[in-house]
Amino acid sequence: MPMSESRNRAKLLAHKIREMAAHIDQEINIMEVCGTHTVALRREGIHGILPPTINLVSGPGCPVCVTPANYIDNALELIKDGAVIATFGDMLKVPSSTGENLAAFMGQGKVRTVYSPFDIIRLRDEIQGPLVFLGIGFETTIPTIAATFKEVLARKLSQTYLYTAFKTVPNALRALLADKESRVNAFLLPGHVSVVIGERAYDFLKSYKVPSVISGFKGEEMLTAIAAILKQFNDKAPTVENRYHQVVSREGNPKALAVMDELLCPEDALWRGFGLIKESGLKLRKKWAAIDAARVFGLSPLKNSEPPGCCCAQVVQGKIKPNHCPLFGRGCTPEDPVGPCMVSSEGSCAAYFKYLGVEA
Repeated sequence: MPMSESRNRAKLLAHKIREMAAHIDQEINIMEVCGTHTVALRREGIHGILPPTINLVSGPGCPVCVTPANYIDNALELIKDGAVIATFGDMLKVPSSTGENLAAFMGQGKVRTVYSPFDIIRLRDEIQGPLVFLGIGFETTIPTIAATFKEVLARKLSQTYLYTAFKTVPNALRALLADKESRVNAFLLPGHVSVVIGERAYDFLKSYKVPSVISGFKGEEMLTAIAAILKQFNDKAPTVENRYHQVVSREGNPKALAVMDELLCPEDALWRGFGLIKESGLKLRKKWAAIDAARVFGLSPLKNSEPPGCCCAQVVQGKIKPNHCPLFGRGCTPEDPVGPCMVSSEGSCAAYFKYLGVEA
């Protein structure tokens, strides 16, 4: 589509949104659940063209941001015990409960960054001793990590372990809706996660009567989804709508779901900001205990702790915007982050800082 045509369509959608908002006699707080949406919405400047009664707030869709700080404590303990850590780059600067991070050990060869979980197959040939992959993420990345460790098992690669802190989206949404202090009354549902779990995974939202739309990540796609949410309000017909049907099916990806189910099972999981959410995480099945780093190394149970003044816990619940945190852009910047929401490329604070500025 030519750029001029795309811009014209976006202008028409923005006009349509303003018209529909004028007929709604309440504030609409739309939570963009996905961290990729958080970044895309700000990059495209969509906040600036919405009427004041339509409010976009961030959610728990950044896996780095909702992982408790002492997960990093445990990773550092693994290093002290002689293990080499393999991880995605987003984890390097995430502070532990004492302010330490994994980046400090990069030069010592004790931490290796990977671009794909399958990189650990190559690393296994280079490293002597225990190799532990930090398995965080949502349903988007979990299948690839599970497939990697199926290969680890098939090749009988010794001393290669997975330390899980996997999270799943649906039960986090249930926790949000159960929070009486939450002002969220609509969801912009994640695109990538939905490719895996399918539209059906959100059917429970219909009983809450919360307008919800699965969206892609282009500006026009997100504006279309916001317009669809407002139409549900105007029609007084809240439902779950799939506006990313070109890649999101009703049932999801059966192969991805199968490989997850083969290696992993549900567990109650601790989330930053939310506490313990029932069956919202995935852990290795007992059958695969030999590659479970938490079991093999006797790692401490996870617990939540926040750096003084850090408001990441409130940000991921959509209770405040990043620039309302007293540390935002002052004591906490991407170069010197205090909390994980400023570290991750999908973190709300990092997105606000990059696209909206300190005084946003």
